[in-house]
Amino acid sequence: MNPFTPGYGIMPPYLAGREREQAAISESLALLADSRGPRPIMMIGPRGCGKTVLIEWCQEQARRSAGKVRIKELIGNIPSDLGEIASSLADGAGTGFRPSEASAKVNVGIASADVRFRADAEAKAGIVDTLVEQCEKSPLLLVVDEAARKSPQGMGELLELVQVINRRSNSLLLVIAGTPATMEVLRASGATFFDRAKGLNIGLLNEADSREAIRKPLSGQGMAIADDALDEIVEDSQGFPFFLQEWGKALFDAARRRNRSEILTDDIGATIDELRKAKEQTYESRYDEWREADIDLLARVLRATHDARSSGNFTKADLLIAVSQAMKVSNGTTECSEEFTQQVLDTGCLWKPLGSSHLISGLPSFIDHVLNRARLDSDSG
Repeated sequence: MNPFTPGYGIMPPYLAGREREQAAISESLALLADSRGPRPIMMIGPRGCGKTVLIEWCQEQARRSAGKVRIKELIGNIPSDLGEIASSLADGAGTGFRPSEASAKVNVGIASADVRFRADAEAKAGIVDTLVEQCEKSPLLLVVDEAARKSPQGMGELLELVQVINRRSNSLLLVIAGTPATMEVLRASGATFFDRAKGLNIGLLNEADSREAIRKPLSGQGMAIADDALDEIVEDSQGFPFFLQEWGKALFDAARRRNRSEILTDDIGATIDELRKAKEQTYESRYDEWREADIDLLARVLRATHDARSSGNFTKADLLIAVSQAMKVSNGTTECSEEFTQQVLDTGCLWKPLGSSHLISGLPSFIDHVLNRARLDSDSG
């Protein structure tokens, strides 16, 4: 059976290079189980680097707590009302809090807006009390994935509810995961306590971890890989976990078809077309986030900043300057330069890890692809 599992949020057979993150999550879960008020966890990183996998791993560890820790996951939009959020998290509290229904039960024949407001407030307080009591009995792991897609208002209400519960019970662990654009959502929410969250950067794997991500699953299936073949895979994937899984799957299948127990460099040649298609799909999905008219400008910016980015001292301010200069050359104006700069960051083309002021690439080969495509388009023009 092929041990490699490329796909959205699918747990790989070996979670390479995430020992520090796993230790931080385990520590927080231990505090949660003892109702000792764990800090929220915030996982930030570009797509394809394994945030959803770590969320699944976190939930699996919580399930091993002999039922002591409950797990809830907020999927889709987060309600913009604290009572509705609390109702969706409380066991047996129905599908959601509806202020108008609560008011109607209390205010039959009464037209006073003030009374209706008080009834709504009491209903909200009641469902929050219920949720706090449940957390005191069974601590709650609350997971929010794809956080960059949530509304700032709903996220703000959620963060307020988390504070309320933990001030009273210390029995809720919030785990948020999302692309770098998540930080803009959190800032726009008006909440500030997320600054005290435990930040985990989920980015590219280093060379040693990339090698283990391929070697260990193969070893578990009684298969080896030649060092020169592994070198080629690591260099091509550039530490991007999704590409490593794609390489592993294709090479394992190729070796099995040839009835081999070792992957050699000729297996790479036999699977290169399959990998090229997988990579092209990834690149095209990222192209779709950009207007066609902006691709040329993006290439200009990335080309102009290549040397500065390689130095490791490239900041958001540097990017804004590069964007402004490229826009002035291309369009004769710097209007919307800040918006374009933010789009470069939000899409993960470049991103700023938590705790750092420097920008790094979310997927280096995508930048290479943008530059090569722009060069081809220029040549053909």
